[in-house]
Amino acid sequence: MTAWWFVGRGADGSIASAHEEPQEDAAMERLAASDPEIVAFFQRAFPPKPVTVSRLRFKLELAARDLLASVEQAVQAAGAVPQLYWSEAIEFESGHPLVLQIGAGLGLSPADIRSMFESAAARDV
Repeated sequence: MTAWWFVGRGADGSIASAHEEPQEDAAMERLAASDPEIVAFFQRAFPPKPVTVSRLRFKLELAARDLLASVEQAVQAAGAVPQLYWSEAIEFESGHPLVLQIGAGLGLSPADIRSMFESAAARDV
């Protein structure tokens, strides 16, 4: 069974609202819940919560991906605040600005970083 959303569009043509039922006083378009446009709308409206992992899980995941040395070099080159975060943090969060900054410097997208954190969270230590 296909799930549907009734969407209203803004002046620029992008989805401005989504409803489970059509709205009486609005022009609505019906889209399948799997439609990439409605999926993207909900991802923007309700971004996933960051994944938080222990220092050990994070470093084990980096080592497994052969990224630990590269991350350590990038942190050293980034300055005092990233160095403090790296050396003192008990946990690391996938959406933290410093994590995203270092990851981007290594060519990792936010989705790559999140995937790495999800793997770290599932890691058996």
